[in-house]
Amino acid sequence: MTYWLVTGDGYYILAGYTESGNGDKDAIIIKLDPDGNVRWQRVIGEDGYDEIIRSIDLASDGGYILAGCAYNYSAGNADVYVMKVNSNGIKEWCRFFGGDNYDEAYCIKQTHDGGYILAGVTQSFNQDQDIYVIKINGYGEEEWYKLISHQPYNCEDSGRSIVQTRDYCYAIAGSTGSSNNYDIYVVKLDHENLSPEQPNHPIPWDGETDVDIDTILSWCCSDPDNDPLTFDIYLGTENPPPLVETGYRYTEYQYPELFETNTTYYWMVVAHDNHNHETAGPVWKFTTGYPQNTPPYTPSSPYPENGSVDVPLNITLRWKGGDPDPNDSVVYDIMFGTENPPPKIVENYTMTNLSVSPLNRNTTYYWRVISRDDHGAVSAGPLWHFTTIASESDDIPPCVKIIRPGRAVYLFNHEIIRFPVTLVIGYVEIEIKAVDNETGISHVEIYVDSVMKANLSSEPFTWRWSDVMFGIHTIKVIAYDNNRNTAEDSIIVWKFF
Repeated sequence: MTYWLVTGDGYYILAGYTESGNGDKDAIIIKLDPDGNVRWQRVIGEDGYDEIIRSIDLASDGGYILAGCAYNYSAGNADVYVMKVNSNGIKEWCRFFGGDNYDEAYCIKQTHDGGYILAGVTQSFNQDQDIYVIKINGYGEEEWYKLISHQPYNCEDSGRSIVQTRDYCYAIAGSTGSSNNYDIYVVKLDHENLSPEQPNHPIPWDGETDVDIDTILSWCCSDPDNDPLTFDIYLGTENPPPLVETGYRYTEYQYPELFETNTTYYWMVVAHDNHNHETAGPVWKFTTGYPQNTPPYTPSSPYPENGSVDVPLNITLRWKGGDPDPNDSVVYDIMFGTENPPPKIVENYTMTNLSVSPLNRNTTYYWRVISRDDHGAVSAGPLWHFTTIASESDDIPPCVKIIRPGRAVYLFNHEIIRFPVTLVIGYVEIEIKAVDNETGISHVEIYVDSVMKANLSSEPFTWRWSDVMFGIHTIKVIAYDNNRNTAEDSIIVWKFF
């Protein structure tokens, strides 16, 4: 019983072999408390085999990894023997490595990736004895092995100890020589390309609740070889989550849609380096909350302005509304009439303008708008009023102006640059402002080169000019009020296509 280690809780683990009554050598493991009292003892072996333990190390899961050799009486050879036991000394698995002759491990150590590295001797692969290095994963499956010889012939090499260095290489100490003339032999192996570190430190943290529905996912991950990394992202409401992104290059990810409220999401990140190595992170989860609702904006900026007089008899009420929460929809209840307070005439209205024509002359009207979002939050606008025109006759012409296009270059309705003349390529939206403070606007006619193209009877007064034309053209608009008074405006346009 010559191999031992101290556990993190101050106990001692001893390992070696013991001979049973039938002559077999079996592996033995003993745990002692700080006072030397036996806490448990395990003897592990198979009939027909000698299991001899040469090395023990603490595994990352709290168990123990042991290595040595197992001699098979029937085959007449010895193989490298590796056994994994849990924290109570119960065997979880064992593995055998080597060839047809003598193979034995003298040292085993846990590696940074959760696997193990072994060093020992082998006589199975060459005429002489070589150092035998084996790398296995956390389940005991061989990843690679390497034979090390100081010289090709008449040399016996032995690896007695191995460690993983800070730069993830492997340092081996042992001996080399022949005919009882041996030297200390130290070898350092460059490491194989290593897998990425496991993705960690998630945000939102695992199990977090009341997470914003527009949260950005983030995590930390690095590579021991500083290889460039890409990530596969799995995200969804089921566990395991589905793949939503592959080949992603960053450690922050924003889902293209808002998360559902009060919903649990599962997510996982798999890191890939450029050597076809991958490391999967654990499945994390978070739960969204209910976003705090903000009431809609108070209706404002009325037209006609509050207290206006001489208002035309044909008008469209307008106001500003909306909601500060971008995903909320807003509807409006409109109160309008000659009484104060006015009666409700429309409810659950979705627009911010309403025609109330025709009105009576020399009459005061009261109106109010109440906005309501889809969470039931309400904002009531103030009480507004205006008075219509009193005159029986209207000989004052309306006002009309072509607002767009102006002096600029337009490419398919997009203003590209200011320009001394109006140049249109493709189509353009013609916008007209027409106002009459007496009887209101009846309609607006639009002409291109004296040919009428549109007759607009309500706001907004806009028309898309999409005719394929080339050269210089005149756009003219004529506005009519409700007493047949007119006004006009015109512009010169260069049009192509």
